[in-house]
Amino acid sequence: MKAAVKLAFQNVTYYKKQTFAIFLGIVLSIALLTGIGSLVYSGERSSLEKDRQVYGDWHYYLYASDEQGKMIREYGEDREGDLQEIGVMEKKSVEEEPYKLTFLYGDTQYLAMLGQKIEEGRYPKSREEVALDTYTITNLGLDAELGEAVELNGKVYTLCGILKNQWSADVGEMRVFVSKNFPGEGIPKCYYLKFDEERKLYPQADRFIKELHISAEHMRTNSALVEYLGGGNMQLFFSILKTGFSLPEGRLTYILASMKENFHLQEKGILLGLGLFCVFIIYSVFHISVLKRISQYGILQTLGISQSQIFQVLSAELFGILILGYPLGCLLGNSTAKVLYSKFDKVFMREDTGTMQNGVHVGNTEAFKVNASFESGDFYVSRYAICFGGVLLVILLLAVCLKIAGRIYRLTVMQMLKKEIKNRGRSRKIHSIHSSRLTGVLTRKFMLFGRGTFISILCSLALGGCIFLCCSYVTVNTQIHNELSFKTDDGLGSEYQVFEESDNLAYMIPKKTAEEIAMIPGIAAAYPVSYYLGEIPLEKNQVLWDKYCAELADDPGWKPDPIVMEKYNGRCLRDESGNYRMKCNIYGYDDGMLEELKDYLLEGNYDPKSLLEDNAVILKTWMDGQGNYGGLALKPGDTLTVKVPESPDVPDTVLRFLEEDSWYEKKEFTIAAIVSRPMGKNDQLIGDDGTSDLGLIMTNAQMEENFGIVGYNRICIQKEKQASGEDVGRALAQKIKDIPKCMLQDYTGAIETQNAYLQQKMYFFYGISLLILVISMFHIMNSMQYLVLSRRHEFGILRAMGITDSGFYKMMLREGILYGIFASLLMLAVYLTAKQVLLYLMVHVYRYLQPTGSVSPGIIAGVIGVNLLVSTAAVILPSREIVKGNIIQEINE
Repeated sequence: MKAAVKLAFQNVTYYKKQTFAIFLGIVLSIALLTGIGSLVYSGERSSLEKDRQVYGDWHYYLYASDEQGKMIREYGEDREGDLQEIGVMEKKSVEEEPYKLTFLYGDTQYLAMLGQKIEEGRYPKSREEVALDTYTITNLGLDAELGEAVELNGKVYTLCGILKNQWSADVGEMRVFVSKNFPGEGIPKCYYLKFDEERKLYPQADRFIKELHISAEHMRTNSALVEYLGGGNMQLFFSILKTGFSLPEGRLTYILASMKENFHLQEKGILLGLGLFCVFIIYSVFHISVLKRISQYGILQTLGISQSQIFQVLSAELFGILILGYPLGCLLGNSTAKVLYSKFDKVFMREDTGTMQNGVHVGNTEAFKVNASFESGDFYVSRYAICFGGVLLVILLLAVCLKIAGRIYRLTVMQMLKKEIKNRGRSRKIHSIHSSRLTGVLTRKFMLFGRGTFISILCSLALGGCIFLCCSYVTVNTQIHNELSFKTDDGLGSEYQVFEESDNLAYMIPKKTAEEIAMIPGIAAAYPVSYYLGEIPLEKNQVLWDKYCAELADDPGWKPDPIVMEKYNGRCLRDESGNYRMKCNIYGYDDGMLEELKDYLLEGNYDPKSLLEDNAVILKTWMDGQGNYGGLALKPGDTLTVKVPESPDVPDTVLRFLEEDSWYEKKEFTIAAIVSRPMGKNDQLIGDDGTSDLGLIMTNAQMEENFGIVGYNRICIQKEKQASGEDVGRALAQKIKDIPKCMLQDYTGAIETQNAYLQQKMYFFYGISLLILVISMFHIMNSMQYLVLSRRHEFGILRAMGITDSGFYKMMLREGILYGIFASLLMLAVYLTAKQVLLYLMVHVYRYLQPTGSVSPGIIAGVIGVNLLVSTAAVILPSREIVKGNIIQEINE
């Protein structure tokens, strides 16, 4: 081994150009791997910080008695470093009139965990004091002045503190923070728990449950944090595999989706893909370097060197350069990544969420500011990417050395001495007998002389472009998905939303008010949404996913919402005959919102006029965890019967749909189309998460004609770009101040910031894919240079036969163009295949909405142009060296 190291050292120091090419390839590859790895890791950490602020800095919570609470505190004190923080919240009472008000006490730790920072004043100390967040202040019509008298539920309190809004506060829920000694109704205290994040959370939580004898069903999880911090639990890993293989279909999809959520599959997949790409680049550069001096190994073989000794020499040479290049690559990659990270601050963001759901404040203009504050999160160097990359490269590069050593050993000594790495079969065929263009024949002969080399060059040329097109395809569809989910899942389809914060169907926004809102100066559009609750009877053969709903699943670990069960008798019921009764949300939209809803169209077609004339409806169907929509055997053209209360003003028990038939009426509709998501949805009654609840959508005119609904549950409002958000907000607050249970939310800051974030995110991913393309171009130039210069002997003979310099350049230009054309065809073939795989992953693993986007022809043409340019340049540049060389020396090569 010592001799192998010495020989490797001599090779490295003697062949400086080749060594530098290998070194440069290693440095760039490692920089790409570790730099992007750190960017991805930093992005995930920033997303974690975002989730921490959105959903709270806690891992689990549970309601417990005072005795259990004492045990929890003692557990935290006795096990230092395990249960690190405990926040306590006590609901004192919940008032329903005139608004839903939750009176609660939260200790200092709870306020910190939920991001409820006191911005002005202090926390209440006496029963006569209260603290409110700006959302509550706005909708109570207060002036936000400390010392202000606040009348709540017939009692007058003093406002002593103003808190930052909690991002994830339930829509419409207004919190009133009171002192610890405020009289309560005996509701158990809620304990928010935060464990040690330096270790996996699942074992800590499991130990906590067992030692305190607490039922796991009573623990509620902050899944956004726990899934990231608690990933890697082996029991969960095997449970996912067991469940996946037991499914009748979609096994792989379920496993991939579950692994993505619980084991950071996306990060590991990116690192693995980049690692393979880097190994390909290093292998190609190193392999060419070995081929350039293959005659030396022929001499060594005549001296009796064995295959294992060749392997040792190659390994010592490659890993010697790797040891030097790896730290430099890590430094270069992470330094560049840090600069990118600071420039693309909206891609890797930490959010100040205080104003993301702020209401419009009339009295205090400073409190009315609607711009969300974002700053980039800290940059993290991913130790995992560095270690994983190092281990992966060592393993794969050992395999590379073994492969090259085996290939060398299979060659004869004469082949290596003459640099004949391929067996040259002789052919007596005269190729130019039917053609006067000898250079064309020679071009084809030179290109196809070694099929393996030809295929390798084509793959190299096609690889960078294919990766770029695939990245572009994913980026385009990511942008579409973000925009669509932005409007529905995130609820940010309009700058302002006026809505009824009530589960009483009789509370509505008058039609006249909606018309007046649309006329407010600065408002570009106002989309009123009417609402009703209904029940749809379905035959048992119409419900294909009979275990889809929690009420039907018969799973002890998955129970239906107790509030929905109590108030509405659940969402899904099965009667004695095996048929189903499904609760559904019924929406009325105006023409503008119906037009926007077409972005979510799955089947059929519609327009507002035909819906009204045919009394047809749009069905919002189910979506499962794998992005499928085939749970119901319903299609456009089918008819549905809908059972609804006889009027909005009925007793609450009627909404359970169990009263006498006289309380209800039935309507029959034809399904015109099926969509994947609703817009302007109502979360107040049975809820609408966009995926697991049925919905019927029609025009507002149909709602009035069929059910007598003449008011609205929600109005989605868009302002003109140049309009003052402050003025629009004040006008909206003034219009709705006398409407019972009517609330206002302002999303202008959230939308502006999110749009900027999405735009920068697209630029970033295009930049990364372009970087991969550039690195692959370096590899191509190196490979093509070797391919041309390795044919010096043949080219010398051609020049001796009288081929002119211009004729030689034309021949090489033709070869470069042909390489570019063939590589582009291969690139397109691979891209079209990979596109189908990516489409499947986007739909079924990442659950993209309507991934119908495609890479523009201009981008494809641009990549083909780059292929042609690079392949031509890669051939012409070394050709100049041959033209300038000595013919005799070239013949003797």
